[in-house]
Amino acid sequence: MRQHQLAAILKGRGWRYELRSAAWDSDDSPTLELPAWGLTATLTLAQSREDEPASERSIVLGVTCEELVFSSAGTGVPPADVPLVVFSEVVRDVALVAAAAAEDDASGE
Repeated sequence: MRQHQLAAILKGRGWRYELRSAAWDSDDSPTLELPAWGLTATLTLAQSREDEPASERSIVLGVTCEELVFSSAGTGVPPADVPLVVFSEVVRDVALVAAAAAEDDASGE
C-alpha cells in the first residue's frame, strides 16, 4: 500500500506515525496509545520491495503491514488479554488501511 495513504488514514484515527525514508532508517512504527486501558497498539511495517521507488523527497512509496502488537509498559500483551472493544477498534483501523490498499490494487495503481 502507499505509505502516504497509510499515514493519512492512521493519523486521522489518532495513530502516531512519521513517513519513512528510502534508507528505511528509523524504527518509527505506527503506534496508538490507549491510556484508558494502559495499552499501546503497534503496527510493524516493511518496504514492499527492497527496490521500492521513492518520492522526490526520498520517502518510500510502498509498504506492507507485517504485524499488529499490543503492549503494556513495554511488555507484550496477548490479543486474548486485550479488552474486546479495544481489540475490535484497533483491528478496524488496520482494516481501513487494508481496504484502501485493496481499492488501489483494483484501480491498478
